[in-house]
Amino acid sequence: MEYLPNPAERAWLLARIADLVAEGGVGPWVTGHLLEPSSRDLPDRWTPDMHGVERIARRLLRYAGLEAFAPMVFDAQGSDAGQDAHACALATALPVRFAGLESQRVLLAVDEDALEDAELVVAALAHAVAHVHRLQAGLGAEAARGEYRAAPRSPGPRAELVEERCVDVTAVYLGFGVLTTNGAEKHQSSGEVRGTNASLRVEVTKIGALTPQEQSFALAAQLLSRRLEARDEKRVVGHLAANQAAFVRASLRHLRQSAPELARDLGVPDRAHWPLPRALEELLGPLDERPSTARAPKRNRGRRVFRVVRTRATQYAMLFGSAAATIGGVAARADPSAVLASALLGTVLGAGVGQRRRNDACSDPTCEGQLSTARPTARGAAASSPARSGAPRTGWPRSRRSSASARGARERRPSCAAASAPDAAERGASAPGQMAVPSRRRSE
Repeated sequence: MEYLPNPAERAWLLARIADLVAEGGVGPWVTGHLLEPSSRDLPDRWTPDMHGVERIARRLLRYAGLEAFAPMVFDAQGSDAGQDAHACALATALPVRFAGLESQRVLLAVDEDALEDAELVVAALAHAVAHVHRLQAGLGAEAARGEYRAAPRSPGPRAELVEERCVDVTAVYLGFGVLTTNGAEKHQSSGEVRGTNASLRVEVTKIGALTPQEQSFALAAQLLSRRLEARDEKRVVGHLAANQAAFVRASLRHLRQSAPELARDLGVPDRAHWPLPRALEELLGPLDERPSTARAPKRNRGRRVFRVVRTRATQYAMLFGSAAATIGGVAARADPSAVLASALLGTVLGAGVGQRRRNDACSDPTCEGQLSTARPTARGAAASSPARSGAPRTGWPRSRRSSASARGARERRPSCAAASAPDAAERGASAPGQMAVPSRRRSE
């Protein structure tokens, strides 16, 4: 295992740090608060949902001096996250992805199914806030891309992600180095024993474009630039995962051999000329709890989608079967044949009853709406009815079609309509921004 980046990578990292110090000043690099994954630095209540992500995002924006920006978090499923020219270009799945800037709002696409690991969420948010800093400071990828491609390295896929590599360096510059270094590579193992067989599963998650060695090298350069006492340096390294801690120690040993040259190359002046740090009380003060959480518009909002005909046959069969088996077992004093016969009879009865109970759904899984009870017209045209979010679904009677050819034509339609929303006159009383759901029956 290599503990240090190769010489070309080390030179590129130090050059990017020097650019950030020259553009944004030495303050964040040497006197900005160095965040640690602790309740002291992140005192806000964490919940694995949209509001928890928003709270942490507000805190990190304050640490980065970007209080003027407000996070706007939304569900990444079914949204156009990544379409913005400045959106995060990482190909890996992220719990939170920077989706661009909209005026003073930071757009954050959230995968609500990947919020279990708070450390990875915070690392992804730190990467997103670094994106905001670069856009706000007018830092782009054009110059850096040319310099990096000119470096004596064989071309590879990472050359296309040079801006993301610069974002990772920027996160260290802003004081998020511990968070992003841990997120650069996280190993999670789990095991299972079944009889005489044992299995071990190791899951590796990576956030960012830099390798753990490169992230660790940049963090070590910052620790050395700050001239920390040994106990403070040991405390910071103690928050790192085992591999990353070893990489940082190796980088510190390497950089200490040329500490004066490092300060000169990075543009770090003597301590007497360092700016004063922001008061910790100010950084840890109460957050502005303005509600700004919003979900992205649904892909089929305002369009027609199909009904999917469903019944409650399965649910009723399981319910009736379980009840009949219990009653039969008590009546027959746990006679296995009686229990089996009762369960079979109950299952058949339940399936018959449930088959008559409609439970139709939207063909779009993000519909989240109530289906209308309106009956289709005699010619089978769908009645335009709004899908109201949060209300219970209701069924409606089947329409009778006497023409087999009409049923076949209807079955040949695609599973989800892509037509534009009808005019307001066609929608009748449908509210704007709601889904209209035409009817579709299965062939019988």
